[in-house]
Amino acid sequence: MKKQINTWFVAAIYYIAAFIIPHIIAIEIGHFLPETKITQFFGSWILPIIIIMGGAWFGAYYINKYYIINNAKKIIKSVLIYMLIFNILFPILTVAANELYNPFWFMANMTEYILNKYFLPLIFNATLLIVFYLATAKFIKNNTSQTKNLISETNK
Repeated sequence: MKKQINTWFVAAIYYIAAFIIPHIIAIEIGHFLPETKITQFFGSWILPIIIIMGGAWFGAYYINKYYIINNAKKIIKSVLIYMLIFNILFPILTVAANELYNPFWFMANMTEYILNKYFLPLIFNATLLIVFYLATAKFIKNNTSQTKNLISETNK
C-alpha cells in the first residue's frame, strides 16, 4: 500500500536512492578501472552521468512504488535544492575553509588551485545537476490517479 508523506521527505528519499547510492557505486567502480587517460575520462565524466541516470530511474521507481506523489514539481524542486546544497555549496565552503586555514600556500598556488578545486568540479557538478534534473523530470510523475483507482477497486 502506498503511503502519503511530506514532499521534503519523499525528496530526501529520492535524493539518497537516486544520487547518493549511485555516486558511491560510481566511486567504487572507478577504483577498478585501470589508470589510463581514456579510463580516467570515462570514469570521471561518462560513468557518473550513466550511473546518475540509472539512479534517477531507480529512485523514481522506488518512490512511485511506495509513496503517493501529488505534486511532482515540488519534489523535483526539493531534490534540486538538496543537490545544490550538498553537491555545490558544501564543497565550495569546505575548500574556502581550507584556504582560510593556509592562506600563504593558497596565494602561491592560486591559479592551479582555483582551476582544479573550483572550476573543474563546478563544471562537473553543473553537468550532473543538469543531467539529474532532466532525468528526474522525466521519471518522476504524479501518481494520484493510480492511487484513486486502487482505492475505488478495493471499495467494490
